Amino acid sequence: MKKQRILLVDDHEVVRLGLKSLLERHPQFEVGRGEALLDPAVTQRVFQEVRRAVKEEEASAFAHLSQQEKHVLLLVSEGKTNREIAKNLFLGEGTVRNYVSSILSKLSVNNRAEAAAYAVEHSLREYIST
Repeated sequence: MKKQRILLVDDHEVVRLGLKSLLERHPQFEVGRGEALLDPAVTQRVFQEVRRAVKEEEASAFAHLSQQEKHVLLLVSEGKTNREIAKNLFLGEGTVRNYVSSILSKLSVNNRAEAAAYAVEHSLREYIST
């Protein structure tokens, strides 16, 4: 009988108990204990693809924002007030207020704190051209 390998990624107790039960009923199955089951080159490729997908998802998080809105959001995420943002970007406070409203709407968040958390969570700083 040809050996089959199963890669168990989930480490929840229910999964472990189910696997233990399966192995008790089918002693012909072997369990790898901590050794690498994938070729290192394959593992490297899998991790590269996962990183690429995460980067794409993060980049798309800000796709609807203009460059100026990204700059405003970055300053919001640093805890700056509208007045401070206006001074920093050489804008009027009303303009900053409009940018913040637009950002909240585009990101579907309710307030500055949620927008700031969103910016940090999705690594905004990496997507700002200087």
